[in-house]
Amino acid sequence: MLDITDDLCHTYPSPPEPISTTIGATAHMALTKFDIVDTVQTETGFAKQKFTELVENLLERIKSTLASGEDVLVSGFGKFCVNVKVERRGRNPRTGEEHTISARNPSLRAM
Repeated sequence: MLDITDDLCHTYPSPPEPISTTIGATAHMALTKFDIVDTVQTETGFAKQKFTELVENLLERIKSTLASGEDVLVSGFGKFCVNVKVERRGRNPRTGEEHTISARNPSLRAM
């Protein structure tokens, strides 16, 4: 299992200040990668380009670890894991188009 807590601790000399609860998402909108980068960059003063690269690298590392079949534990946040189910037929509710739903579905279990 990949535990990225140690990697992140080396990025900051001390834990960062908590991100404000008004990151830009509302009850009906999803929190986007742009929202995360913009808010944290504003609050920490990191260079936007460098922080964007950091977020991209972090997400890429999570994706590649999940693709290899390992879990990803972010201490104090949650555990990303891949649920293996039977592949099945599904339908896009908006268009009605049928497709196959993968047997491997990533999920996050919040702590």
